[in-house]
Amino acid sequence: MYPVPAFRPGPKGRLRPLKPVGSDLEDLARELGLEGALRLQRLRADWKEIFNQGPLALHTFPRYLSGSRLTMDVDSHAWLQQASFLKSEILKKLKPYGVSDLLMRIGRIEALREEHQPEVAPSELTREESDFLDEVLSGIDDADLEDHIRGAMQAWSRKRRAFRFRSRLADE
Repeated sequence: MYPVPAFRPGPKGRLRPLKPVGSDLEDLARELGLEGALRLQRLRADWKEIFNQGPLALHTFPRYLSGSRLTMDVDSHAWLQQASFLKSEILKKLKPYGVSDLLMRIGRIEALREEHQPEVAPSELTREESDFLDEVLSGIDDADLEDHIRGAMQAWSRKRRAFRFRSRLADE
């Protein structure tokens, strides 16, 4: 194995110490004007951990970062009020990311995190729903119409379960 040089040629042939590659990439990002975008992506990637996987992380999302000002989307007026009460604590947690000002607004949260999606098979119905569906479809002779009604009722059932699941998350 060859020894790793501790120095590299600099301007005018002078030797200067080697720097970690990460610092060169950070310098390049700064020169290209991408530093803010990289900080925002790092913040988004760490968002759940910053707030200890808690409900605040589920109801908020870092949308824009301009200098040291973060614009954070909040999914409801109730959570906007809660977050405004916690603004100083939120800013303390975001300080390592270079955030010193926080603007909160109602906005769309990127999506429920995948680990919080309801675990329901696409066409799974409860026993009560299945019995009700059979009762409704018993008087229909048209097979195509019966298939459309069955599909619509299954879709309604899935949406109702997802709504109940999201409501439980909001109550946490």
